[in-house]
Amino acid sequence: MNARPDYRSDIDGLRAVAVLGVLVYHYGATWLPGGFTGVDVFFVISGFLITSILRREILAGEFSLLGFYDRRLRRIAPALFAVLLVSLVAGWFLLIPGDYADMAKSAAYSAGGLGNLYFFWNTGYFDQAADLQPMLHMWSLGVEEQFYFVWPWLLLLIPKRAVVPVLLLFFAGWSLLPLWVDHFHADIPVNEGARRAWRVFFYGAKFNSMAFGCVLGYAFAKGHGLLHRVSNKVVAYGSAFLAFGLWFSGTILPLFHDEIFTVLFGLIVLNAASGRYPAFIDRGPLDFLGRISYGIYMYHWMVLLLMMSLLDHSAGMLRYNVLLHGSVVGLTILVAWLSFIGPERYFLRLKTRFERV
Repeated sequence: MNARPDYRSDIDGLRAVAVLGVLVYHYGATWLPGGFTGVDVFFVISGFLITSILRREILAGEFSLLGFYDRRLRRIAPALFAVLLVSLVAGWFLLIPGDYADMAKSAAYSAGGLGNLYFFWNTGYFDQAADLQPMLHMWSLGVEEQFYFVWPWLLLLIPKRAVVPVLLLFFAGWSLLPLWVDHFHADIPVNEGARRAWRVFFYGAKFNSMAFGCVLGYAFAKGHGLLHRVSNKVVAYGSAFLAFGLWFSGTILPLFHDEIFTVLFGLIVLNAASGRYPAFIDRGPLDFLGRISYGIYMYHWMVLLLMMSLLDHSAGMLRYNVLLHGSVVGLTILVAWLSFIGPERYFLRLKTRFERV
């Protein structure tokens, strides 16, 4: 491909911050209650990078839908199917038949990019039973793949001048949808677990985070001056905005917290791509973790649950054991690195008949 952007270690540094937030949250640290907002960070970065590439390819006459889907498959498939395979094999020995059947169903949905729908129908993200769902984190991968199944088509069909307004309207409408649902369906008796599952897996599924990332990616590729001027004012406070999202998790601004965090962080991403970012981002350890962040996210839940099963610990017991906690983190990073230098790198470099040279 001729249209691939130059590698930027600062973007990988931001990925590292995101995945560490998710890791700490999922591993039970009470001092980072908003760590799950790292998923929003991933989605903003994803929308930004992919849209930048798509727009450049379209304008250069090099874009291919089959080539795009081919690259996406080669990017996600190695780690995805490794997690599915290991989980299914380990689950055969470690899970009771009923739990194994549930896991196999969730694995089938996850393999088809529909993990979020399975968990929407079957569990809540914050439910206690979610600790026993090895595929739970696959919901975000399903959301992303559903979005990118449609987005290239829309980018080809929407008039160029209307792309940014359409995306901004989508972002605003999707962000307001929770209020609309709560207002018009307040009489429906649902428990809080079901309501939170609805928010996380469906309209809270971060389509708006990806849409805003797409706005920034399109504007960056186009050289949109206004967004750059606005983002210049934001980047000076980038560290504070990251801390706000990861530490407070809506406790200070519960209404539209995710959307505010998405906008502020998106402007930080825009500045990072322009070479202006919080000083701590562009450092070796964060650069390394950012490179393998996809693998860390994909493997971390499986490693945690396998460790719990092998040691016969409950989730709560593991969360407060510093030694076990550190071992799980180290093992997750090791597995992610081996995956990165092995199958992931091999399939990314593999040329196919859909790839233009």
